Parts: sequence; structure tokens; C-alpha cells
Amino acid sequence: NMGAGGNAAGYDMSSHKRRRDEYHAGFGMGDMGGHAGTSTNGNQQTTVYVSNVPVNAGQEEVEQLIRSQPALRDMKIVSKKGRLFCFADFHNSQSAAAAVQALNGRRVSSGSGAEWESGIKVQLSSTPFRSGGPGS
Repeated sequence: NMGAGGNAAGYDMSSHKRRRDEYHAGFGMGDMGGHAGTSTNGNQQTTVYVSNVPVNAGQEEVEQLIRSQPALRDMKIVSKKGRLFCFADFHNSQSAAAAVQALNGRRVSSGSGAEWESGIKVQLSSTPFRSGGPGS
């Protein structure tokens, strides 16, 4: 029995490693749709971080901009020292990347000053989205 158990564990490890290697080998094709339908975890970033929101910009307006993006799963606006930051989680990495393209540098209609001039900053977040947690 011990021998069989050892084999099973060994097999699991090798199949996991093989899956991982295939995943990395195909990763560059992601934007061409080569891996459409694979799970969104791993290196596929689905969370977008929004910063550089003007101090006097309306939270509702920032929220509406983000909610206008397709495939939004969840969002969280955090206010820290009077500044607004936002995390938005999308159903897949393509939608997250599209939101960055669509929203980065966008000016909110309310606001003024240097932040308003340069527009909001939207980028893929290295931190995965957690609903709840601090600041929510």
C-alpha cells in the first residue's frame, strides 16, 4: 500500500508540473486567444488599480466610469487621507486589459489641478482583488 501511495503522490506532482510547464509555454499566446477558456488565476491579472483621482472628483463619477466597462465582477473604492483609490476585478484578463486601455488617462468631468490635467491612472494590479478586507 505504501508503494502505491508513493506512486500516486509522485504522479500528482509530475502531472502538476507538466500542466504548469504547458501553461507557461502557451502564456505568450494569451492575447491572441490561444488560451481562451483557461482559468483566470496564475499570471492572468484580472484586477485593475485606479489612482490619481482628483481630490474634489465625485466618487459616483469614478464608479460610473468603471461600471461602464464590460465583464466587471466587483469593485471597491478606498478613501485614504482624502484621496480616492479604486480596485476593480474583471471576469477575465482580456477585460481587465481592455479597461486599462479604455480608462487610463481619462479625465473625470469634476476636478481641477495637476491630477485632473493628467487624468486618472489605470493599471493592472499586482495584488489580486479581495472583496471586503481593509478599507471596504
